[in-house]
Amino acid sequence: MLDDPATLPAVREKMAGIDHFWLHAPFAELAPCAVDPLVREVTARRYRQALSAARQLGIRRLVIHSGYIPLVYFPEWFTEQSVAFWREFLPGGPGGYGAGAGKRHGRDAAADDGHRPSGG
Repeated sequence: MLDDPATLPAVREKMAGIDHFWLHAPFAELAPCAVDPLVREVTARRYRQALSAARQLGIRRLVIHSGYIPLVYFPEWFTEQSVAFWREFLPGGPGGYGAGAGKRHGRDAAADDGHRPSGG
């Protein structure tokens, strides 16, 4: 869907009249700390597409999962690889999305531009 130019106009139309949104980035088959560098590359591309879509739609909150799977990754190795991935990824986030990034729920990462919805 992120590669289809018709997606954003269709989503924008469905968003009409609603004030606040969170966008959930793709996560299936994506692994920012994958051993295979090609998988990491595809993951970064999909995350960047999600950031771009959020910006174009005026969405200020984007949920991105870390991809941590306890039975697959050693925690120490995963942490090291995760830091390397996010340090490289976040500076490229459009609209300053990297500025407010941080650990939110367990090992999930959420990036935002620092704005808070009214009343919250």
